[in-house]
Amino acid sequence: MCGKSSFSYFETYVGQEELIFANIAGIGEIYKIHGSVTDASSLVLTSKDYSDFEERSSYLIAKLLTIFLEYPIIFIGYSLNDRNIRNIFETISKCLSQEKLNLRRDIYELAHSSKPTESIVATGFENLDDISKAEKFILGVGIAKNGHMIKAEQLYEDIVLDNQHFNPSLVVEEYLPELLKNNSGGLPMYKYLKEYEGEVFERVKNNMLKYTTVDSFLNQQLRQQKRNYRKTLEDKTVDSIIVCEGEAQAYKKIIFLNEDEIEITVLHKYLQEFLKHNTSKCLNNNSELKRLIRIYDLVKYK
Repeated sequence: MCGKSSFSYFETYVGQEELIFANIAGIGEIYKIHGSVTDASSLVLTSKDYSDFEERSSYLIAKLLTIFLEYPIIFIGYSLNDRNIRNIFETISKCLSQEKLNLRRDIYELAHSSKPTESIVATGFENLDDISKAEKFILGVGIAKNGHMIKAEQLYEDIVLDNQHFNPSLVVEEYLPELLKNNSGGLPMYKYLKEYEGEVFERVKNNMLKYTTVDSFLNQQLRQQKRNYRKTLEDKTVDSIIVCEGEAQAYKKIIFLNEDEIEITVLHKYLQEFLKHNTSKCLNNNSELKRLIRIYDLVKYK
């Protein structure tokens, strides 16, 4: 746990009592809830220490809840498997209604700006068991005042590379209803809907009803092109189109295959390789590539 040596200008509170009775400002403060080496008697180390901590933790948790909802908090040096930390999270979770637990409308800047190689999960209380294996995570309580909505391109990338670690409930309940406002052509969503059991917003439901088959992703002009293109194909498979068109252009023609002609593992491998060998910007303003990813999402996850 960081201390005065790292942040000498921060006010430090040691143990439960100092935090409980302190007139906290909520900014530029360090709370050493398991004690400090500067006061050996304050350290929580033994089984008895943990039991004593839990007996006196009710007011501490109430105070932490207030801080959680008003200010960002960073836990440093604690495992998510720590008994006291889990008890704090679980008690706070029980204090909040289900509606308040879907208030994670934004993703913090840290999650958005970190390097793609880093494993950072933005999630809520309901996924504590799942995210304990992640290298880093952000637990969202309330609405992030300094965060922002994810981009549609991140959904497309996640469908293919499975690298964004999105919470399906958060995608269905928060991201899709907002992102669909500016994406009239639809968005990939079946991957998340497959793991979601609740009611969906009308905007999401309408998108589901609009795109139910491979052909539903094609406009009238593309359907005519499909009829003409298929006449030139001897072998109607993903592999044959890649050979005929080349990897750089095949995505523009694979959309002309029927659902039963799409070998999903072959298509997935092609899309993976395409995104890995092209910059992430290849999704920007590329409606044809996005169309194929939505088709892949439908065929694989519906």
